[in-house]
Amino acid sequence: MKTMMIFEPQTEGHHAQYLKVTAEELIERGYMVTLVTFSSCCEDLIVRSLSNKFKGRFQVAFFRNESFWQACLKFPFQFKNEFIYYYLFKEFYKNLPESKKPSNIFLPFINNIARLISLVGSPFKDASFSGLTMVFSFHH
Repeated sequence: MKTMMIFEPQTEGHHAQYLKVTAEELIERGYMVTLVTFSSCCEDLIVRSLSNKFKGRFQVAFFRNESFWQACLKFPFQFKNEFIYYYLFKEFYKNLPESKKPSNIFLPFINNIARLISLVGSPFKDASFSGLTMVFSFHH
C-alpha cells in the first residue's frame, strides 16, 4: 500500500480545511495517510472527523518533546518559525524506524520551511516530498 505522511503542526482554521481536502483525496486514491502533528491537535474537529471516517486508512502521529517545541514557537525573532518547523520535521523523520518511513511526504504549507530547504536541503533526507505554497515571495 502507498503511504503518505502529512506534516501539519496547525490543524485549526484554514489549515484544517486544506488538511481535510488533501487527506480525503489521498485516501480515495489508495494511500494510507499519517498526519504528524502536535498532540494538542488530536481533539480538533477535522482530525477527529478524518479518524472516524477513515478508520484504518488515516492515523495520527505526534511530534516528540511537544512542550519544548511549543515554547520555542513563542520566542520573538523574525523567521523563527521556519527554523523551528524545519528542525521539528527533521527530528521526527530522523527518529522514524525504517519500517515506518512513508513512500511520500506532503506539507500543506511548505512556506513553513521553504527558505530553509533552499539553504540547507530537505529535512527528510532523500525521501520524496511535495507541498503547497501560499503567498510565496522572492523579494520585498
